[in-house]
Amino acid sequence: MTTVATVLVTTDFSQVELRILAHLSSDPELLKLFQDPETSDVFSILACQWKGVRVDQVKNADREQTKRIVYAVVYGAGKGRLSEWLGIPANQASQFSENFLQKYKGLRTFTQKTIQQCQMQGYVVSIMGRKRPLPHINSQDCSLRAQAERQAVNFVVQGSAADLCKMAMIKVFTCITSSSSLTAR
Repeated sequence: MTTVATVLVTTDFSQVELRILAHLSSDPELLKLFQDPETSDVFSILACQWKGVRVDQVKNADREQTKRIVYAVVYGAGKGRLSEWLGIPANQASQFSENFLQKYKGLRTFTQKTIQQCQMQGYVVSIMGRKRPLPHINSQDCSLRAQAERQAVNFVVQGSAADLCKMAMIKVFTCITSSSSLTAR
């Protein structure tokens, strides 16, 4: 009986959504974090800035909380939701959000432009050209409109991340299937 060796291939795009956000927003401060060779984990850097501690003092829980907060702010979570997540009063959560968007000004500009473009076209487009129609983007119902605005920004970033991951999967599959020593299953 012949034993066949198998290998499971896993990949991870480190901080892919934040990287795409930095690229799409062209925010100089955020781009600088990714371009610094000393920065291996941007969320830990953001956590140390927020907590006022050294990077080596950032706990995993702080990093994860920072990650959730960053995406919540970018994707349009209100001060009420931030307040809940942080366990702080709504005015403090609002101040945190405002401070973050002041430091990374390109993010606010990116979200505003994305929403404006969607309002004009009725859809948004991922980095690879996939369209997401958002029929409620100009709704008179403010909750439907706000939801569509959040979906617009979310799709451009997360949809683009999905595009890149799918392209990488295709490339890996192509490499495996063209190899004489590997078999894809």
